[in-house]
Amino acid sequence: TGYRKFEGWRVSGYDSTLNDTTVTIGRSNVKIEAKYGSFKIQEAVKAIENGETPKYVNTTVPNFSNVATTDEGVFAMEDDYGTSYYYRGAVENNYVKFGDFYWRIIRINGDSSVRMIYDGTKPHENGEQDFDRFTHSSTPYNKIYNDNKYSGWMFGGAQGEPSTSKVQAQTNETDSDAKRLVDIWYKENIEDKNLGDKVSDTLFCNDRTTPGAAASGWTIDTGLGYGVYRTTYGAFNRFRGGTGTSWNATGNMRNPTPTLNCMQKNDAFTVNDKEKGNGDLTYPVGLITADETVIAGGGRMGSHNLNYYLANYIDLSESWTMSPLGLNESQAAIMSLAWGQLCPSAVSNNPGALAPVINLKPEYVKTLIGSGSITDPYRSLDQI
Repeated sequence: TGYRKFEGWRVSGYDSTLNDTTVTIGRSNVKIEAKYGSFKIQEAVKAIENGETPKYVNTTVPNFSNVATTDEGVFAMEDDYGTSYYYRGAVENNYVKFGDFYWRIIRINGDSSVRMIYDGTKPHENGEQDFDRFTHSSTPYNKIYNDNKYSGWMFGGAQGEPSTSKVQAQTNETDSDAKRLVDIWYKENIEDKNLGDKVSDTLFCNDRTTPGAAASGWTIDTGLGYGVYRTTYGAFNRFRGGTGTSWNATGNMRNPTPTLNCMQKNDAFTVNDKEKGNGDLTYPVGLITADETVIAGGGRMGSHNLNYYLANYIDLSESWTMSPLGLNESQAAIMSLAWGQLCPSAVSNNPGALAPVINLKPEYVKTLIGSGSITDPYRSLDQI
């Protein structure tokens, strides 16, 4: 099941042979074994760079209305660079050891870099409860919350200064509190340890599109995206939805529509790349998106999943995504992950936790050893 695929039989033993379906039994130590192949990132990256589809990729499209409680393997979806190959469900072959930390692979991006999320100073089983799986806990996304701009990874104007237009609110001038903490962690644990040259400048999406009431179903949605005007953002429409004056309707909770494309270039955060991204980051680090949690097999609002690889159901703690939800009653909100499902959280919610996300360069990935299991993670030769 999942990422392991049956590839036929092999026969070993003195003078023993296998010809089509006929086994010739030799003189001694005859053994007939099933051969299994599995998805390996080193081989997958090489295939992608050669213009080929990696082996062991599922050709179907999952039903994102259902959570994935078993190992469903690897699937494909379009992203801003081409085709992403993402892990889904209770997978056990996406462990990486990098920089003396453990990570879980989310996907191979369309540019062949490998996106992974922080998972602790030691390896953790799927669904294991442990604050070690975060770099920070009990921290708000942003301490100030009474403006649309505070749902941004960065925003216009200083902290406490009201935004006066959507363009001004979404001008990337000031770091959110979450970004500031993640940047500090990255500098101390990746950059200062001379590991930065292994990390790719692949974009992180902070989707601040404002589809408005016609799309959201929330009749008091102004679509203005600044100040204290009621507004919903892209993730609201893909994963939540409203009815009338309520934004708590089931709507897309039952029919999630994830995407790996970033709709606005201004929301595509990069360091130096200004072709695909905005070039506004200091370091190439961000957070997971709500869309990535859904394709991973959990995320769907209204349905817990404590089995897939992102599940970490610490009581009274939610982990932040990078996906804005909206502003209602002067409270800017972000999609967070709790008990394996997406939920709306005010940006000032103190129990929030942070798990940084980075992308490894394909040339580095191709040098890694290991099979990706918890006991044999992907790693460089110096981290055996």
